[in-house]
Amino acid sequence: MHYYIKSKYLALARMHGFTLHTIEGDIVNLSKLLEGETITIQGQQYQVTKDGFKLVQKT
Repeated sequence: MHYYIKSKYLALARMHGFTLHTIEGDIVNLSKLLEGETITIQGQQYQVTKDGFKLVQKT
């Protein structure tokens, strides 16, 4: 079973320079991602948008 992180939590972490911690590892440097870039977390792909993040691929 896969769980995905809500996009609003990614956006908050990126905005405030926080890290996220999952069972698979730590996600750091979210604030360095540029709009349009993607990041894969726990098999889910998210794209950085001007408003935060958008889930683009679910497994």
